[in-house]
Amino acid sequence: MWSKYKYYIVSGIALVLIGVLESIKPKEVVWLESYSRYDKIPYGNFVLFNELESIFSESIVSSSESLSQTLDDAQQKTNLIIINNSFQPAEVELEALLEFVNNGNQVLIASRTISQALLDTLNLSIENSFDDEIQTSYIFYLKDDSTRYTAPNQSMFFRSYFANSDEGNYLGFNSDDQPNFAFSTFGKGKIYLHLTPNVFSNVFMLADENHHYISQVLSYLPDQHTIWDEYYKVRKNYISKTPFQHILTTEGLQQALYLLLLGTLLYIIFASKRKQRIIPVLPTKANTTVEFVETIGQLYYNESDHKDIGMKRIDYFLAEVREKYRLDTEVLDDTFAKHLSNSSGVPFEDVSLLVTNFKVIRAVANVLDERIIEQEKLIENFYKKARSYGK
Repeated sequence: MWSKYKYYIVSGIALVLIGVLESIKPKEVVWLESYSRYDKIPYGNFVLFNELESIFSESIVSSSESLSQTLDDAQQKTNLIIINNSFQPAEVELEALLEFVNNGNQVLIASRTISQALLDTLNLSIENSFDDEIQTSYIFYLKDDSTRYTAPNQSMFFRSYFANSDEGNYLGFNSDDQPNFAFSTFGKGKIYLHLTPNVFSNVFMLADENHHYISQVLSYLPDQHTIWDEYYKVRKNYISKTPFQHILTTEGLQQALYLLLLGTLLYIIFASKRKQRIIPVLPTKANTTVEFVETIGQLYYNESDHKDIGMKRIDYFLAEVREKYRLDTEVLDDTFAKHLSNSSGVPFEDVSLLVTNFKVIRAVANVLDERIIEQEKLIENFYKKARSYGK
């Protein structure tokens, strides 16, 4: 039994081992910036979102809709928190945001790049400073606070900072003393802009006492109902998984995979006890082409219809001439013979004899055996000399 089913058994065991190894191997660290409340990767916001309850005593909701939809039914006295590596809302969404702030609400936007339309509205501008080398750490501090907070693994070639805002509006700075945290009053509300979203990520908050920095930043927002944005995220585009990784990291699919592997193994074990049905040997199909030709030939011979044979041979030959040499075969005369001779390379005398034979067969009512034999020899001679043409 082993020799008969060893390949199936080995394949089943291999599948089980692959599943076990995939489930226990260390998960690959994803160093991409998602800033999503659902992600526990270094640059996700799982830690921050779950700590918001310790900062704000009022209700906290998450929204996956655009600003125009989220803020349409927003209650009065509301905070809005948007964190992403880029914030470029559409015009209608920006209008909804400014109206929301104008009505006395507060907004915190942490993003490396911010909509130019929003900056122009707030009379702000952003510039970038570039580093020659990747920085392994990055320092932040807040206005009127001597504490310096270090961000680990900040692999950024450039840093954004405010260039023309009123210094009284600056709230935080980076290690180059460039302002990266500021606010602007708009109508009855305020908009807080932070140009380094990395400091709100999991990897920053879990390092040393960095969570105090985030607490101080968020303390500028009043303790009131807060909306967490999940719409302006790039997690679906950036965080990619292989189909197998997706199955192993999704509850339900993982159990289904293990059940499938176990069922396959059990099937191999029990099915191996059944006898294999004998496969019948089918005879090889014989080539009856020769017999068919002989039968057709005998039929024509018995009928003695040489005229029909000759006409079919002519039609076949002329069809091949039309296809190969692109010649008009309607009129078989000396002009046709010259054109065919020039195109095929067969001497004119041979082509002329062949054309004469065709004309005779077409003209007479009864064709003799000798005429058909002559026709076949002339056609074979034509093919032979046409094949040698150009060699």
